[in-house]
Amino acid sequence: MEAITVDLADLYHHYYLQSYDKAPPNPDPAQFEHVRYLESCTAFRFQPNGLGANKTKKQNNSNELGEAFCRWFLAEHLDIRYVARIDDVRNHGALTWAQGVSVECNPCTEGDAPDYFCVEPTGQVTLAEAKGTIEAVGFGTKKFATWRKQFNVTADPVPRIGGGGIYIRLLASCARRRTGH
Repeated sequence: MEAITVDLADLYHHYYLQSYDKAPPNPDPAQFEHVRYLESCTAFRFQPNGLGANKTKKQNNSNELGEAFCRWFLAEHLDIRYVARIDDVRNHGALTWAQGVSVECNPCTEGDAPDYFCVEPTGQVTLAEAKGTIEAVGFGTKKFATWRKQFNVTADPVPRIGGGGIYIRLLASCARRRTGH
């Protein structure tokens, strides 16, 4: 598994975009709340209670960081700059007019839809899913299989994309128990 370097200012930028639909007024990564709780090692590890002091706060912060990492990875490593939340483009006529694509909710389909509707520089439409969890999740787990199924809820003629996945694991304190992943 290859390690990647994360520029905290870039991650903060995508976190802020996801949260407020605009660029941060001060892109200084020191303004990024989560930076204050990172351990002083090179790995992206949080201090004890760094993601929150209770389960709800930890889960919310994990979800928000998962979304920020997803948008950051799309932009920085896949050169996908046009990203919209599925909820924002669902039933939006402009997509049909411009690209001949519609994103609709089908109440007969079980499961969640992917989080993001993306357009690559070539014009190719792709989908992306962000995940955040406070539990360790491996590729062979039931939870990961459930997440994968979110991409099976698309219907033709939506372009099918490759089944690539990006797995980023955020770790709590270096002093915590090892999970073996």
